[in-house]
Amino acid sequence: MPFQTGYLFSAAMDVEPKKEALFNEVYDTEHVPLLLKVPGVISVARFKTEELTMIIGGER
Repeated sequence: MPFQTGYLFSAAMDVEPKKEALFNEVYDTEHVPLLLKVPGVISVARFKTEELTMIIGGER
């Protein structure tokens, strides 16, 4: 699906595991709805990355 805008905003953050549930609740119930009210914002998507494992010379 092609983008309908000329811009893409991306943000990333690290959240302490013990605060992750609260962070997700606030993000989903307050932050995302407020973002969707900003003129020009057409959608919001959240993604979760996996922990990075560095491999050097075949060793973990």
